[in-house]
Amino acid sequence: MTDTSTSQGRAFSEQMQALDPQRAPDSMQPLELLLDDALPLRVTLHPDNQHWLVEAYAYDAVAIHGPLRHSVVRTLLQINAAALDGRQILCTLDTSDLVVVMTRWPAEEGADPGGFLSLLHYTAAQARRIREAVRAIAMHGDNLAWQPEAS
Repeated sequence: MTDTSTSQGRAFSEQMQALDPQRAPDSMQPLELLLDDALPLRVTLHPDNQHWLVEAYAYDAVAIHGPLRHSVVRTLLQINAAALDGRQILCTLDTSDLVVVMTRWPAEEGADPGGFLSLLHYTAAQARRIREAVRAIAMHGDNLAWQPEAS
């Protein structure tokens, strides 16, 4: 590992230990959080040691089938296409049928305590918006007038 990778790993470990004092010092394991509104997050240091990944599990879509599922997938793809012009965000359905919102951040941004909280806030806010969109599709199908909020 290079000096930069080592320092990024140390910064990751320190930020994770600040959130979880029971965490072993220098642990590089992902940190899992559950926010007040039952939004689970996982923070991981990318294997390249240059990026932090935040995954938010926004919605359990296992019960959504047929045309409604198609609408959910189409919506997630449209969000991904729009995100190509902005921050690095990706929305997907994982193999367990969970809607996952993932963001990737330069390690330097996450190493700063304010930057780290900002990236958690951004990811959680986007996941909440996507959760509401999927919930609306699941409840109302394609006959809805849902419009995303301006960020």
